Formats: sequence, C-alpha cells, structure tokens
Amino acid sequence: MKGLMQPISNTRGSAIVLALMVLSLLTLIGILATRTSNTEVLIAGNEIQGKMAFYNAEGACMEGVELLMARPEADLVSRPPVPGWVFVAPGPDLTRVENWDFDGADGDDTAVESTVKAGGAVAFAVLERGVSGSMVMTKKTQVRTYAVFGMNNDRMGRPIVEAGKKRKLAIN
Repeated sequence: MKGLMQPISNTRGSAIVLALMVLSLLTLIGILATRTSNTEVLIAGNEIQGKMAFYNAEGACMEGVELLMARPEADLVSRPPVPGWVFVAPGPDLTRVENWDFDGADGDDTAVESTVKAGGAVAFAVLERGVSGSMVMTKKTQVRTYAVFGMNNDRMGRPIVEAGKKRKLAIN
C-alpha cells in the first residue's frame, strides 16, 4: 500500500508524449479545416456558375421583350405572326428544356439564339397567350398578352426565365 500512495518521481519523457499528443490534435484540426475550406470553394464556384446561367437566361428574356416591343404591329397582328420566334398559344411548352430548339437546322426551331452570350447556349422565344379581356378596347384595338422566355443551356445550368408582357395593337 505504501507504493500506491507515493508520488511518481520518474517523470522523464512525459513532456515529449504530451507534446506529441498536442501536435497530433493540431494536425487533425488543420486537416479538417483544409477539407472544409476546399468544399466551401467548390460551393462558391457552383453558386457563381448558377448565377451566371440565370443572368444569361434573364438577359435573353429581356432581349426577347425588347424585340417584341420593337416589332411593327402588322407583324404581330398577322396569322401566324411574322417573326418565327413568336408562337400562338397553345404552342410549345417552353417551361421544359427538351422543347427548346434553336440550332437553325431542319426548320423546327422553337427559339432564337440570343446575343447575350456567343456560342449558341442562350436563346429566347415568345408565346402569344391571347387577347386580354380586362381592358376596354374598341373594335380597332386589342391588347394581347405575351409570355417571353429566356433560357441558358450549357454546363453552368439550364434555368428558364419567363416574363409577361402586354401590347396594345391596332386591328384593321
């Protein structure tokens, strides 16, 4: 019993063991911090690419709105509408990526390549939804409702942006 109660007098080498334990703990913390920061960098890169894809699609949509509003009224009153990128409802379901075609081949395009980004990955299309009935119009004027779509289709993502637009047209 006398041996159990006596203090240990030989403590040589205990400092090195303690130093190795602290060093191991710090190494583990460093490795985990590095892995976390690498993951954060990848997440930030993906977020930037997603935002760029969205803004490309939004830019294409706004380009479609500008071109729609710049078209002569006679082009939009005619049936079918003169620009090939204006469809009359029901038209293609442009909320689905697989219904977008703007390759310029086979005459089956549902959209037009946008000038927002070179390389053919961004396009826009316009769908005429019909005559608006909420506004009082004479027999010589109509307010038509349009859905303007923009889409980005590349490795950054495939967002589709839709904007509604109304335009007053003179009917002869």
